[in-house]
Amino acid sequence: MLSTLWIFAVMNYIYADVFTAMDPSAEGGSVRMSHGMMLGAAALMETAMVMVPLSRFLRYRANRWANIVAGVMHTMAVILSLFVGGAMPASYYLLVASVEVISTSFIATMHGSGTTLKLADLCWVRVWTRWRAKQELRRGETFDNVLGTTA
Repeated sequence: MLSTLWIFAVMNYIYADVFTAMDPSAEGGSVRMSHGMMLGAAALMETAMVMVPLSRFLRYRANRWANIVAGVMHTMAVILSLFVGGAMPASYYLLVASVEVISTSFIATMHGSGTTLKLADLCWVRVWTRWRAKQELRRGETFDNVLGTTA
């Protein structure tokens, strides 16, 4: 499931880039990028692509860490991209960016809840709660005590 979600996210990244390149109202080259910035952007996209096979072959603990880190990193990158250039992003970009944020947030938070999508799983802030709960459960505490749901 994780590898499929990474493929979905990468396809959305490509879709947004192609539409932006075809947008006649987009300012061509409004953001000047150095070779170092281009290398950083390429490395960011490569992390999403490499997560496809890694999420299939890594052992559980390494897989969980890799998906949490990469999911949060890509979620933040897309959110930050909304503020580049100083102008309001085009409506198509807002739509695709929303889908990208939801998918990468879900990737970052889905460990520990199986593969069923719940509304609360869409919030990437739950990464810490899930990680903390997993650690406390290993120490022998009950799940209700960890989350503070008992009286």
